[in-house]
Amino acid sequence: MGAYEVGKLFFDMKHDKQLAGEFRTNQEEVMKRYGFAEEEKDAIRKKDAKFIYELGVNPYLVLGWSGPLGLDRSELLLSIADAGPHPTERTTAYPGPSPAVHEMLKKSPPAGGWARGLSGK
Repeated sequence: MGAYEVGKLFFDMKHDKQLAGEFRTNQEEVMKRYGFAEEEKDAIRKKDAKFIYELGVNPYLVLGWSGPLGLDRSELLLSIADAGPHPTERTTAYPGPSPAVHEMLKKSPPAGGWARGLSGK
């Protein structure tokens, strides 16, 4: 499948609390319904945000993914920063997050405020 299908699941979970709950209890069945390839299922099982980001899923949806899966938001942000430019940005001169942003995230991960709201905590 691809970025669209994975992104659709993330979007749907953000807007459908029942689906998010079902995903937490029966991940395999939900992924089967969305028709994911084995590689995508494996990335979701391993909570491999870098792979999901590199697949081309919208970055905002990747960030929103932290809530339903209980991912640590700072680790998620670092993993995305490590991935470099998003596939949709590779057609431009955008180099991805600067090393300074990466170091800032390592030293002081976001806490409270917007990060708490997006992670569901």
